[in-house]
Amino acid sequence: MSVLFEKPLPRMLVFLLGGIFLLNALATYFFWYWKIPPLDMLMHFAGGFWIGGTVLWAIFYGKNRFCRRVSKQSRVRIILAVLSAVLLVGLSWEIFEFALDYFSGRTDYDIIDTASDLSLDMVGGFIASLYFLKIISGPKEEVKNNDR
Repeated sequence: MSVLFEKPLPRMLVFLLGGIFLLNALATYFFWYWKIPPLDMLMHFAGGFWIGGTVLWAIFYGKNRFCRRVSKQSRVRIILAVLSAVLLVGLSWEIFEFALDYFSGRTDYDIIDTASDLSLDMVGGFIASLYFLKIISGPKEEVKNNDR
């Protein structure tokens, strides 16, 4: 049997996805997105964080790992890869929302809301990158000067 990943998805990401799902279901049912506007911002941040963490998990623990060690140069490339993935998913979501609104007859499209949503997706992905790269890199060893 072939295994796709060396380690299972971290519990934190599993619980975050479950929380996003549950909160979104409740917010949609009870119209919280219209009653509590900052909730949309929180959900986009959480979604970006989840996507970022999941992409990092795939990069480091996939069967054909893209990365084995974290150096300063690879750290920048990894963060850019994560942000690219988050932007791709965020743009796809915004296109989906636009199409849904268009075909349902709702025409109050707001570019500022879209820009805000994408920005919060990216911030969430960036914070996830910093957080998970710190965990993956592990604690730094102190370099002792033994020249004397």
